[in-house]
Amino acid sequence: MQTTHDWCERFSTIDKMGHIAHLSYEANKAFILGTGTMSLKHLAGRSVVEAALTESFLQLCLAATGDSEGIADVTVAINDDLDFEMLVVEEPAPAVVGGRVVDAQTDQPLANVSVNILSSEVQTLENGVFFLPVSRAGASDISCQLDGYSSQVLMTALSPPQYLFVGDIELAPEEAEPPPAPVSSFADDFSTDKGWINETSDHFSRDAGNEWLSWHIHRSTDERYYIPVGPYVGEFRLQVRLKATDWANNCDFYFGLAEDLSGSWPTGAFASFGWFGAGVGNRVVPRITFSDGSPSVGWNADDPSTYINYDLHSWYRVVLEVEDDIWTITVYDDSDGRVGQLSGAMPATHAQYRYLVLFNPYDGDWPTGDGLLDDLVLEGEVATP
Repeated sequence: MQTTHDWCERFSTIDKMGHIAHLSYEANKAFILGTGTMSLKHLAGRSVVEAALTESFLQLCLAATGDSEGIADVTVAINDDLDFEMLVVEEPAPAVVGGRVVDAQTDQPLANVSVNILSSEVQTLENGVFFLPVSRAGASDISCQLDGYSSQVLMTALSPPQYLFVGDIELAPEEAEPPPAPVSSFADDFSTDKGWINETSDHFSRDAGNEWLSWHIHRSTDERYYIPVGPYVGEFRLQVRLKATDWANNCDFYFGLAEDLSGSWPTGAFASFGWFGAGVGNRVVPRITFSDGSPSVGWNADDPSTYINYDLHSWYRVVLEVEDDIWTITVYDDSDGRVGQLSGAMPATHAQYRYLVLFNPYDGDWPTGDGLLDDLVLEGEVATP
């Protein structure tokens, strides 16, 4: 027993004189050779060369075979001299579709492509060729699928008896997904010294016994406590645990990622854990600045929807993140219940975040504030070289 594709491989190189026309479904399994008609009985025993078997003969054999799975079993015996001794075909198919599947970019043939028409399916040969008996006539889709390539569907219309060679079907290689940006993380529970640069006149200090960071804000002092990171591009997520223990008046403890630390104000994406008068009280707000003069992101003391209130002497988890050009600040209480959330569109894009910084900018005023910070975790996309 040999499959249709075995026949295809066996006879595809034969190209002799003569021509055998397509087998008519109603022709009682008779071959039309030249001007005469030769039945299977008369054909049996004649040599391949004498019978002038060409590619058309292969088409003929295929057109007379087929099953529901699309791979026809043909009983055949061929001697060493390629003499054709006997061919038995059963269940003639109304039509046969042939073609070749190639790479759309290189025009090279593609092997093992799954070709499906109605309920029939075969795989292409090494030379990309396929022959597929079709169980019924009419409009049909030829579907070609191969891993690593985009699927292709071709419309055909078959009228039995018919052999239809559709030519080359091009499959385009799928574009490789860009590799995900490398993700880097930094965490500090302040149980050990991670190498922070302390420019606060020791107003910020690691408490080794309690394993947290103590901070004292004084608006008359420029205070920066930072560490180089990343550099990060585009997106990041920073979370910290914070507790405010005292505010003497309007004051801010800022934390976030900076692209530049020069100047009186770092440029980057920050959140403020602070206090403000005018009936606002303890509040968390955004502070996002840009070096190119783009509008900054801030808050409005007259609009409660622009800030999140909290209580003194209680721990909170504050999460600052930038994703898909949207900034978000979410505040959770110490039981992980959500207290509030703020978000908005980034007015511009920061080039690269190079520093994780905790700070209070100098403005010459007198107010002060105190508190604690712990369990800092930063994750973000690292810039590739």
